[in-house]
Amino acid sequence: MAPGSPHDSARAKSTRAKLADAWRNRAMSLKAISFGLIGVLNTAVDYGVFLVARAAYEHLAAALAYSRGLRKPAAAAGRRPCS
Repeated sequence: MAPGSPHDSARAKSTRAKLADAWRNRAMSLKAISFGLIGVLNTAVDYGVFLVARAAYEHLAAALAYSRGLRKPAAAAGRRPCS
């Protein structure tokens, strides 16, 4: 067969089409893996933010309870009995 024959051209086109299809499929799988990894990373960041917020809330709740405990005796000491 001569290099410029129609059969060789069809084979080259077929090979190029197969390579292009494989490239596209690989790109799609790489994109799917990429999106999956981004989702896992996003979940980890969200969980970390949740844990920090929960710790801050617990610290704030403890501080408020402590301040209430100090405030009530001080308020009771400042009251005068009604006469």
